[in-house]
Amino acid sequence: MGLKSKLNNRIILPSKLFYKDIKQHNISIGFNRFLSSSLHGTVIGAKASKRVQKKITVKLNNEFSEVLEQYDDYQSECHYDKHSPVWVFWMQGYDNAPIIVKKCINSIKESTNHPVHILTSNNLSKYYDFPDYIQMKYNRGIISHAQFSDILRMTLLAEYGGLWIDATVFIPNKIPESTFLCEFFTCKRDICDSGYVSQYRWTSFLNGCQKGCIIQKAAKDLFFAYWKKHDYLIDYLLVDYIFLLIYENNKKARLLMDELPYNNPLIEELQNRMNRIYNQKEYYELVNCSNTYFFKLSWRMSFEECSDGKLTYYGYICKKQ
Repeated sequence: MGLKSKLNNRIILPSKLFYKDIKQHNISIGFNRFLSSSLHGTVIGAKASKRVQKKITVKLNNEFSEVLEQYDDYQSECHYDKHSPVWVFWMQGYDNAPIIVKKCINSIKESTNHPVHILTSNNLSKYYDFPDYIQMKYNRGIISHAQFSDILRMTLLAEYGGLWIDATVFIPNKIPESTFLCEFFTCKRDICDSGYVSQYRWTSFLNGCQKGCIIQKAAKDLFFAYWKKHDYLIDYLLVDYIFLLIYENNKKARLLMDELPYNNPLIEELQNRMNRIYNQKEYYELVNCSNTYFFKLSWRMSFEECSDGKLTYYGYICKKQ
């Protein structure tokens, strides 16, 4: 990382966030967030990061306890549905997507017999009905595209059930039908003390449920309540804090999350290999012998199709029919 990049990531951007926190009277959160960014990779930075997580969790708990209490006695009749939908979202539409996104969407379509809905700006209104204040704040830029996507996925899953798969998830084989048999499903890995709010107990990029599941219904209501009250984003990973609130406050939801087996342990491995020279045997073992069915990729990173005149993993996926 160059000096300019370090200054930007550790001083300039954290200072801007600190200023925003001060404006919202979140001085303690802002100060510790600044420390965690400017001293990233140090013991002090790690401790500051944990303090940020704790303070945000306490704040959200205090503000939205009434929403959480509504689910204390929630009863749901969740059932397997062989026609439950798969949701994929690319706002600009398939034709305007980067090549890696197109390859991922193609793989998702081929991976299941469940109906696959490709959501774009042109067809969103067919599937959801947001409160006016959500749509208004999104149109004004108060709610970012990323946050809108998080609200959208929880709204659709709460209403219809199914499986949300980010448009940058590559699926080389069929999705096991056992995925849809779960009342709640997500990518869950056995990684301790990661520093993340989720602790790898859930992901938002791969998230599913049977219709009526308490987790996504509560998440939707918490998103609505947050954006009804606020005009600012307390943390980019608000969705993870919302899941944490549900996990810590609702026994049924916590049981669903805890009972879900660990799965897809190498979900990031294909991404790590993208610029490496393609090896057919290694690829076969990765996609067929690793107990991993989903592979999270990125369209934001730059990859080469060839290295030293040989096809890379990225090149292989781009050329794959």
